[in-house]
Amino acid sequence: ITPKIISGDGELDKGCHRGKTSLFDGLLYFCGFEKLFPRIKFFTQYHLLYKDLNTIHAVDAVSGSCFITKLKYFKNVGFFDERYFMYSEDMDLCMTYGEKGYKIIYNPTVEIIHYKYKSEMKNKKNRRKYLYNSFLIYYDKWYRDKFYYRILRPFIFIFLKTAGIF
Repeated sequence: ITPKIISGDGELDKGCHRGKTSLFDGLLYFCGFEKLFPRIKFFTQYHLLYKDLNTIHAVDAVSGSCFITKLKYFKNVGFFDERYFMYSEDMDLCMTYGEKGYKIIYNPTVEIIHYKYKSEMKNKKNRRKYLYNSFLIYYDKWYRDKFYYRILRPFIFIFLKTAGIF
């Protein structure tokens, strides 16, 4: 279960309300379609913005900044994957919860404030490197057997290398 997470600037931290984050949904999000079409389900699967953010309901993934679970479920599912340095480990754990048949619940009747970017490095280039590396770990783990991913994976790496991220 997760509460509604508000960032230090008073805005909703959308990371507390995510979908399964397929490669396609991630692409739509990072290309800005979610901002252009915030209420259309097709374009907002990454953060499930088509759902009512003021009601309790199931989501696919939540932010690790406030993820509440019983210890017995945590032990059954397993702990955080240590291959992640930072970023995406929460999405990965939520995918594992889903694979085991557990529901993840978003509860907006409880709110917390999360002051983001306080524990991470200040160097933006390193931050981007770790962010995109964690995405590669995540997508390699959950989508490597998908035909489209095996075709796209080399191009994703080339793009990141060309952008100076790796």
